Amino acid sequence: MKHSIATLLLLFVAIFSGAQTINSLSEFYRQFQASRYQQGIVIPEYPIEGSPHERDEFIEGTVATRSDIRYENVPLRFNIHENAVEFKTEEGVIFFLAAPEVIDFVQIGEDKYVYVPYSMGNRILRGFFRVATEGKATLLVRQSINLKQPEPPAPYKDAQPARFIKLADEYYLKIGPSEAHKISNRKELLQLMGDKSSEVDEFLKKNKVRYNRPEDLIKVTEFFNSLL
Repeated sequence: MKHSIATLLLLFVAIFSGAQTINSLSEFYRQFQASRYQQGIVIPEYPIEGSPHERDEFIEGTVATRSDIRYENVPLRFNIHENAVEFKTEEGVIFFLAAPEVIDFVQIGEDKYVYVPYSMGNRILRGFFRVATEGKATLLVRQSINLKQPEPPAPYKDAQPARFIKLADEYYLKIGPSEAHKISNRKELLQLMGDKSSEVDEFLKKNKVRYNRPEDLIKVTEFFNSLL
């Protein structure tokens, strides 16, 4: 049986400007009910092994908009495959938070997500990242999950079901209002350090930083922030 997950288009109007307000869950649903735009996303009928989510369960969290509106105690989860935040209504219907450019941040349990521009080759894209540590320079984690399609049976080989495959996390550094840049080696990191590159280089040598270890990159980012 086919299911669909509706997409919620968040439309924020001028009345949302002004002082920050904490809204209840019922207010969250009420405000967004009037601005709903449904776009069906068909889930394949065949079974899929694994999960597209950071966690399958919904966790009460916070949605904060750039208009200083905060909605708390909202059931949320992060869909890595779709790079989208989902929430569940009181009726059990699941929606994506669409128009994410109006979102300042989303807090799901201890994890904070931001929707920011990032550099990929010669293009500037936008997407959700999990925050590893933040300051003037913010270390961001880009998560990815691929959907491998089912494979039919072949000689000496059984059929293989479709499955979600978690890829290695990628790390980006965002300095001030500029777009985030991927850092996977010493050269890429030092290019972002500006006039602090020599101090950071000494820190890298002294601490034998590995660029695929988040704890090392957090230390580097915090050290760089201490120089600013």
